Amino acid sequence: MQTRSYDALTPQSAIKTVVDVLQDDGYIVDYGNIDLGILHATKVISETVDEAFSGRGFFLEDQTYPSYGGTRYEATVNLSAFGQKTRIRISLQRHNDEITGSYLGPYGDVPTLRTHAGTVVDAKIYQEFFAKLDRGLFLQNQGL
Repeated sequence: MQTRSYDALTPQSAIKTVVDVLQDDGYIVDYGNIDLGILHATKVISETVDEAFSGRGFFLEDQTYPSYGGTRYEATVNLSAFGQKTRIRISLQRHNDEITGSYLGPYGDVPTLRTHAGTVVDAKIYQEFFAKLDRGLFLQNQGL
């Protein structure tokens, strides 16, 4: 679900399209290394958007938590040559913060948070990413 192989494509030529797709989805690329074929990107969404993704099965542990100040998604992408093909693997992590209490700081109450994190296991999210990547690679091949 997290990996696709592409014919006649080098990791170096695919990485730009992967970056474009992630940026179009609202991710900010944190770092990347073309020689290693790896990049990392982060996206933060508000609680109102997050509520649309709060269905069961989203986390490996199959539960959801209330978020505080948004939900952070991290994407790690690995691009590697495999014979005449390039394998592209994306791994998504979701992080929510839950308010567990507060303490009195120098400027007022400061919430204490507990972070819940898990691997995204919803196949539809990965399918949507690869559908966008397929379109991007097609446009790249057509010179558009």
